[in-house]
Amino acid sequence: MNNESEDSIMITSSIEAEQEIMTVTITTQTIKTSVSRKLKKKKDVFKKDWLNIKEYSSWLQEIKIMLHKLNPNFACFFDVDGVITKGPNFIAVAKPAIQMLIQLKVPVIFVSNTCMLESDKAKQLSAVLGVTIHPEQVVLAQTPMKTLTDFHNKHVLISG
Repeated sequence: MNNESEDSIMITSSIEAEQEIMTVTITTQTIKTSVSRKLKKKKDVFKKDWLNIKEYSSWLQEIKIMLHKLNPNFACFFDVDGVITKGPNFIAVAKPAIQMLIQLKVPVIFVSNTCMLESDKAKQLSAVLGVTIHPEQVVLAQTPMKTLTDFHNKHVLISG
């Protein structure tokens, strides 16, 4: 009798696990998907355990397929200094995430406080990320000053 109740609990648990739906909320969208015939419910997408890409590779693959079908109507801005980099090194998950966004043709802009040429920063980012970054995708500390060329040879006060 005890063995029968354990079997019925296992069967009930198995059925409930298969009936659950994996719901992942990213910003305001909810995406429903199944993973290897079993439907599972996952919460807290951005917790540390979700950074294990191997464990969720099939889920990530389905997201990629869905995004390929869509034309992105959004762009991503990344602050380079101290956000996606820590000193001279990229944060481990930043590099594959940016590569995936670029592969999916999501417009990506990089913002930095660095004072150098946009073309040099683009080359630097391209070398580190392993993808082509164009100078037009880089906004540096002095970039907004380019709009002030009409004021050349005039008195201008710039504060910041």
